[in-house]
Amino acid sequence: RVTKEEGYGYLMIPPFYSPHGGHRLRPFHCFPFKIAKTNHPVYYRSNYTGEWKYCKNVKKKKSCYLGVGGIMAETTDSLTSITIYPVMMPQNFSFDKVSLLFEVKGSSRYTVIISGDTAVVDSSSNGIAVCKYETLQDSLFAVFRKMDSLPGKFVLYGFVLDKDAPGIMYSSIGINGAATYSFLKCERFEKDLRVLNPDLVILSLGTNDGYGKGYSDSIYYANIDSLVSKIRM
Repeated sequence: RVTKEEGYGYLMIPPFYSPHGGHRLRPFHCFPFKIAKTNHPVYYRSNYTGEWKYCKNVKKKKSCYLGVGGIMAETTDSLTSITIYPVMMPQNFSFDKVSLLFEVKGSSRYTVIISGDTAVVDSSSNGIAVCKYETLQDSLFAVFRKMDSLPGKFVLYGFVLDKDAPGIMYSSIGINGAATYSFLKCERFEKDLRVLNPDLVILSLGTNDGYGKGYSDSIYYANIDSLVSKIRM
């Protein structure tokens, strides 16, 4: 916090950097935003192969099931891939555990290989697959292979990166244009949040609520209360 004559201003230090050398900030929830043709957080980028469709919580007539990130990507291709890599402070991007947040719709089975570790998933899976590594990884490369010709699709809600080391785990979640009610439309919000298991959640929402027509203080406060209730569940 920076004191100014007019009041208080706030200086945001980019994730992965801390003026205190003992603190190592690193990513938590990641998504290949390139699929959705939208911007990434400043500290990582993504690439992908195959055909993917996406859906975000800012759609007025949302027809998709969404998690805590407010965005999803789905594919029916037999072979696709996703790469996520750091562009800032790569030494703090390292991880030795990945939780895949997903859903398989239909009868198909998929083999998912994430940076060399393999998981076989289908519609009976609980929507979370965990891969662990003996050595630290500095980027994520995931391959999604359909194992049969049965009808079905693979739905991705994101990756949660973790590391068995002291430090601050930081996750910035947001969608361009999203308001409080946007995240209230995310049906698996609570399930994904339990994977993140944060000690502190900071809600920075309201600009898009106030910018829209028909803004109401009472509705905004009610939406914030509902979000807090979802977080506390």
